[in-house]
Amino acid sequence: MPVHIFQKNALELMAQVEGQSWKERQESTANKDDCSFVSFRDKWFGLFNSLKSQGKVDIYKDMTVLYGSSDLDFPLDVNGIGTIYGDGGWNRYVVKVSGEVLFVSRAARNTANMERAVNAGFRIF
Repeated sequence: MPVHIFQKNALELMAQVEGQSWKERQESTANKDDCSFVSFRDKWFGLFNSLKSQGKVDIYKDMTVLYGSSDLDFPLDVNGIGTIYGDGGWNRYVVKVSGEVLFVSRAARNTANMERAVNAGFRIF
């Protein structure tokens, strides 16, 4: 099953690839940079809550309209940054408008990390 940014355990699933210290840095209020999990989660929920306040019910269909793309596969960005950085900036994750989080294969530190990502439920981009 794909991993989505809005899942309660999404950060924990990423930590299975990135490690506990990375997770703790992501949870820190000091870590609000544009390539953090928190920044992308907040961006997605900002779009989602905007739709809810407008009374929209089909979140996936309406999310694409709000974000300006007709494609749920279109990636989100935070201030021009298009990926969440893994530990040390090696592994990267793309968040689609649909909320799905994908592991970026070409930015993988090694094949073991890609295998951990797949085992944690991430689809590969």
